[in-house]
Amino acid sequence: LVADIIFIVVALVLAFCRSHISSSMCSISSIAEICPKIVSFFYYNVKVLVQIEDTFDTLIRHTQDIAESKLYISTSRKESERTMMNAERIYKSTTVSSIVYLLLSMPLGILYFVITVVGLSVGISTLVIWVGLPILFGTFMTIRGMAAVERRLVTTLLRFPLPREQRRQQETRHTFIEYVKNTLHDPLTWTSTIYMLFKLPLGIISFTLALVLPILSAALTLLPAVYLLNLFVNLILLGSGIESHGILVPYFIEVHQTFDLTMFLRSFIGVPIGLGLWYITRLVLNGLALGLAELVHALLTKEEAGMPTQPRTMEMSTPSHHYETRGYMAQENRL
Repeated sequence: LVADIIFIVVALVLAFCRSHISSSMCSISSIAEICPKIVSFFYYNVKVLVQIEDTFDTLIRHTQDIAESKLYISTSRKESERTMMNAERIYKSTTVSSIVYLLLSMPLGILYFVITVVGLSVGISTLVIWVGLPILFGTFMTIRGMAAVERRLVTTLLRFPLPREQRRQQETRHTFIEYVKNTLHDPLTWTSTIYMLFKLPLGIISFTLALVLPILSAALTLLPAVYLLNLFVNLILLGSGIESHGILVPYFIEVHQTFDLTMFLRSFIGVPIGLGLWYITRLVLNGLALGLAELVHALLTKEEAGMPTQPRTMEMSTPSHHYETRGYMAQENRL
């Protein structure tokens, strides 16, 4: 850039000298008369070059602002589309994932309860002879691991956002006793222990509702098909010489050895009842799963366990803000 400016200035001076100085007049008086004109001409052209540079800077700045605006708009659109797609995916997979999570609650609750009760009982009973100290420490570490598994299940199956557990950075090496003290002083250890004890009764209730309600609603909805299936089985048994009768609803829908149109039409009454029960089942199971997820958020995360985390704030800067900042910095540089 400096070489280009010097070349332009020299070219302008030579052009001016060539136009005003003839080869035959090189006296001192003519040179003295021409020098002020050279200086004024040089000053004018330098001023023009500075204005051209400012114009190019402004043009480049506006071009960058336009590019940033387009990028900002496209990014916002992509994020909004991605959010809508995630919302639709969450809505479509909520009922199935809630049922899976509720069905897993009882076996996991039994496992959590047994490990917690046995570990605490053995550790506390042998604490007098110092054997219980490593047992308690191992039990609490296992409880923390089970809490991590439970948080992972909630975020994966229920798509429920949970704050990530921040690991403590330890600059110095601690002894085993200090590790135990830090674990006992951490509120998350005790809230996780409480959760592991309450997981069993909550898991039994969740498993029962998640198993009975969908089966009952499906059976009522498919009651005509169930009637035809029972009639088919009765005909097979009758062909083998075995008499059989089926009762779907006592004193209302019964399956005899022959097709009964009245009973078959009565079976269609269960279809709207089953559909309505399925709608209620979805609400109950999704609400129960959401309640369990809130319980996990309250007891198994440090945000609610006495160790609040700092909220993450996102500052979104607009292109105009960048433009004002660059303009202000450019003014400072010129000053």
